[in-house]
Amino acid sequence: MGINGVIAFSGNINNLAGKCRIALWYEPCAIRPEAIGIGLAGQKA
Repeated sequence: MGINGVIAFSGNINNLAGKCRIALWYEPCAIRPEAIGIGLAGQKA
């Protein structure tokens, strides 16, 4: 269900490549959901 979090942020990331990059990066980081928030913040910045 963590994937839903990534999709929720897809609105901010209009690039499909960026969305796929996060999706692939999300799997190994699924253990630490907090890291995802930090990663997304870094992507937006």
